Amino acid sequence: MIGSGNSTILKKCDGFKTSFIVDADWGMLKAVVKDPGGFKKGMGIQLFDDKHNQGWDVTTAIITGIKDNVIYFDNNTINDYLSSLNGTVTNGCSIVEAVGVENVKITNLAIEGNKGTNDYINGCRGGGIYIHKSRNCFVENVKINEFNGDSFSWQVTENVTMKGCEVSNGNGFGFHPGTGSDHSIVENCISHNNKGDGIYLCWRVQNGIFRNNTVYANGDNGISIGHKDTDNHFENNHVYENSNQGVLFREETEENSGHRNTFINNIIENNGVKQESSGFYIGGETHDINIKNNIIRSSGKGNQSTAIFVGKKSSKITATDNKIAGSKEIVYEKK
Repeated sequence: MIGSGNSTILKKCDGFKTSFIVDADWGMLKAVVKDPGGFKKGMGIQLFDDKHNQGWDVTTAIITGIKDNVIYFDNNTINDYLSSLNGTVTNGCSIVEAVGVENVKITNLAIEGNKGTNDYINGCRGGGIYIHKSRNCFVENVKINEFNGDSFSWQVTENVTMKGCEVSNGNGFGFHPGTGSDHSIVENCISHNNKGDGIYLCWRVQNGIFRNNTVYANGDNGISIGHKDTDNHFENNHVYENSNQGVLFREETEENSGHRNTFINNIIENNGVKQESSGFYIGGETHDINIKNNIIRSSGKGNQSTAIFVGKKSSKITATDNKIAGSKEIVYEKK
């Protein structure tokens, strides 16, 4: 999929949703709904209820037909969705999806998410660009603005590259590699003014390279690392003026922490716009983190009061040749 740059704009249509009349049980390819009036054949949808409305519990599909108040779709439902639990069908969906494919290229276009009228879709099941169970995918020079969810999300993948992309004003994470995504590359990208983290490494993001990116003014952390997110390399990134931590290592057990990650030649500055923060906050039982030749500073904006905070259960944190200004250099939590 190759566009002509900013003149190629994919805009999400207005949102529409309705409730079930009859339960949409596990394995179904249709739903009986109260009002099908806003749906069309070929439209993306998601199905959920109050019990199954997050993460992998949501069913996503494409409408294959509509007859009276029955809509038909191409993916079997993956849970029992009950009308008594506010069973819902909504056209909150990905703009571009690559599912079960190899050797895909998406370049030179813009996406407008129209988040003001659309329902949220979580990043496990959708995104402005969503890649799932795929390998050797290349996304370059794509801009996503105001998507109601995670703007770039790739799950269960190998060798996904994001290069020269920009995400802004989304209602989720900016870039969300996750669920066993191996050998990802995020390079020369920009993530700003999103509701969540600028770059969020979810579960088992390993052997990735994150370099020359700019991450700023996001509503939570700049970069977040957690569950088995190991052996990644971060270089020449500029992470600044995010609401909470510059770089966060989430609370995980020793078996599940984000070990053996390396940070070289990054600039981490003026984070903590909403609350006191650290340039690096290393929580959980995380070990073997290398922080070398970075600039970590606080110059009056934000409240980045500590350059590196090491939690009481973390260990083997190597910090060398960093230039630190305007804050405490390194703080070890009392055991």
